Amino acid sequence: MAKILIVEDEEVLSDMYKDQFLQEGYEVSEARSAQEGIDQAKKNSPDFILLDILLLESSGITFLEERAKDDSISSVPVLAFSAYSDQKTKERAKELGVISYFLKTDYTPTQLLDWVNNYLAH
Repeated sequence: MAKILIVEDEEVLSDMYKDQFLQEGYEVSEARSAQEGIDQAKKNSPDFILLDILLLESSGITFLEERAKDDSISSVPVLAFSAYSDQKTKERAKELGVISYFLKTDYTPTQLLDWVNNYLAH
């Protein structure tokens, strides 16, 4: 099964998403900051990245900027998911290659899992 990296600073949310993906048979790694996410992506070569945009130490935008500079991880698909719905941030995330930008309040963990399953199946 595919490898998923979850970059989310809120442990409760990260664990909730992690549990969903583990139950589906995915291999899951987690990161709590943009830099840890970059390090995990380089180390684990994920097939897909779930990225929170509002992180404590830096933003998901910082993660995306760093990802774009590294050929080893720049092509890994990223789904931004956040409670932050600022239009400029959404546009910048898309410029930096996110495949989609979801608001956390609009998707249950199961719906997110279904979306990722469908994306990876195609």
